[in-house]
Amino acid sequence: VLGLNPRAALGQDIGVTISGLAYSPPVLTTTVGSTVRWTHQDGFSVHTVTADNGAFGSPNLSEGDSFTTTFTTTAAYTYHCVFHAGMIGVVQVVDLSQRLYIPSLSRGPAS
Repeated sequence: VLGLNPRAALGQDIGVTISGLAYSPPVLTTTVGSTVRWTHQDGFSVHTVTADNGAFGSPNLSEGDSFTTTFTTTAAYTYHCVFHAGMIGVVQVVDLSQRLYIPSLSRGPAS
């Protein structure tokens, strides 16, 4: 899977920083069962991490606060800050057990 964070495959926390009125990285691909931790490092404002579909939502986060959620279903989860319309992000959750089969392009010995 292109863009897959290798730490996600190991089931470790994946970090997203909230700083400069943005989520970094703004787009994250991870695996089912992974936990994402958003950490507020903006210093001057309150932010939230709120899923557009209601799947998760943080309380108001101040400097140094974190919010975590564990993803158990494959989907593209778009999210935003309720206070700042331009703060948006996406967590794409994939299931590595459902890999696509890609046949080899190598050929056997010529007959």
